[in-house]
Amino acid sequence: MTQMRNVIIDGVIDTSPEGHHQFGCILLGDCGFHGENFEDSMKYVTVPNVISSAQITVDVSGFLADSVITDVINRNKNGKTIDDKHKNGLKNVLISNTEEAK
Repeated sequence: MTQMRNVIIDGVIDTSPEGHHQFGCILLGDCGFHGENFEDSMKYVTVPNVISSAQITVDVSGFLADSVITDVINRNKNGKTIDDKHKNGLKNVLISNTEEAK
């Protein structure tokens, strides 16, 4: 089983042209299309300072535990800052300072 531990993804800025909205900016894990993501496979991930115009800025398609996602902005009026695909997919994850365009 592949594991992801002690990772920092910091300062990601989406530079897509105005009007272009890709699906996701940061993808964490997989919901089964390309592989499997087990409940303890992603831990201690820190994602601060992300700005995007994507449909979803931080797409948590797998299971994420003991992590922090903070200071995330989505400039897309129809977008979301964070989306978790699994019921109970986030365990002990601190999410703070997120903003969506209005």
